[in-house]
Amino acid sequence: VLSAALVSVSCTAVDACVAVGNHETAAGGQTSLADVWNGSTWSVQHTPAVTGALTVMLSSVSCASARACTAVGWYDSAAGTQQPLAEQWDGHTWSLLTAPVPSGSAAATFAAVSCTSATACVAVGAERTVTGHQLPLTEREAAGAWTVQSTPMPASALQGRLTAVSCTATSCVSVGDYLNGAATVGRGHAHQ
Repeated sequence: VLSAALVSVSCTAVDACVAVGNHETAAGGQTSLADVWNGSTWSVQHTPAVTGALTVMLSSVSCASARACTAVGWYDSAAGTQQPLAEQWDGHTWSLLTAPVPSGSAAATFAAVSCTSATACVAVGAERTVTGHQLPLTEREAAGAWTVQSTPMPASALQGRLTAVSCTATSCVSVGDYLNGAATVGRGHAHQ
């Protein structure tokens, strides 16, 4: 490993943590990285390859239990566009989950995820329209299937993104920022 960075961690007990990020490959690209803490040592876990991707980045992880974690981020597709990435840890191996790009958008990325069970997560980030505008993105996982959720923005907002999310069993709150004319404004909102 030439260089590596861990950017998010989630613990369900003092001896059960998962940290994610990325590391540089010998070819000069970036690929996902996941480490697991067992109470005494960290061990690097193999994350699945994304076919044709030069860059694979994990930005957030949320664990509902020691054997149920979801990590999100993005990857560059073979066509050169950013695609949302979701991976799931079952306590032994990581597997890829399919997260859609919203209809009418050219690209999308996840910045954060919050899970309330092994099969119930919400991920947030941003999508880029075909005209180049950035809009907030929210996707929900239920039983392994990700679906795009409606994400409101203030009427005066030109562009926006979501950077963090926290969920309970019945609702989520996400925060981020939006461009309002020439100023960037922070904002949070709730999802039911």
